[in-house]
Amino acid sequence: SVAMSSTEKFSGDDDFRSMKANYVKNQADSALKSGNARDAYIKYTECLNLVPPKYEQLHVIYSNRSLAYAKARKFELALTDAEKACELRPGWHKAWWRKAAALKALRRYNEALEALRTSYSLVSEKGSSNEEEYRRAVKDTTRHMTREQVADFIISELREYESKGLIAPPSTQTISNQAKREAMFCHIKSWQSMAPPSAKDFVGLVTKWTFEPMSVTIAYLMRASMFHEAICFSQAIADCQAALS
Repeated sequence: SVAMSSTEKFSGDDDFRSMKANYVKNQADSALKSGNARDAYIKYTECLNLVPPKYEQLHVIYSNRSLAYAKARKFELALTDAEKACELRPGWHKAWWRKAAALKALRRYNEALEALRTSYSLVSEKGSSNEEEYRRAVKDTTRHMTREQVADFIISELREYESKGLIAPPSTQTISNQAKREAMFCHIKSWQSMAPPSAKDFVGLVTKWTFEPMSVTIAYLMRASMFHEAICFSQAIADCQAALS
């Protein structure tokens, strides 16, 4: 008989390991569906120890174990696995959805919104049902945000607009990141105390801006309000003029 080459033996070993890994994965999937999160993440871990290096479903295992960890309230581990799934398959929307869920559970709401935004951008069929599901997830995330976190979100959006050249960087005055945060917080607080009820919903605006970026005019006005609160009136005036141009 002809002896098997080392390559053939390796391939055969991989096939056997894949079959065994699939069997254990099915057990893990069943445990997860039945609500037994602990058994599920134990089985997914066993599966990961069995899979060959180029196992095609590796990203799925990490994603599913992330869900199992989340259901067991092990949110840091859930985030680690979700990030691994994103690394393995960056174009897979479900991996980013898992990451968003873990970040939300850890109260890292701004990062959760960014992960949801990425996930939604990767959905191939953006029908009404998909969009509604994402809007519910975003709204459920934003309703937990503090004023400080809303301020951080808006400042992050303004920074992104500046980096993309959508709005000009400040030209007459500048302030530290901490000063920006404090000023934006004060702006949100004063607006919510003085505006009519229909205009107080900054969280609603964050939900909207997650899917529909704020206009350049609004971006300039938000930054003008921030600089006004920081007593940087010349830059506030410059931003107001840019908003009107």
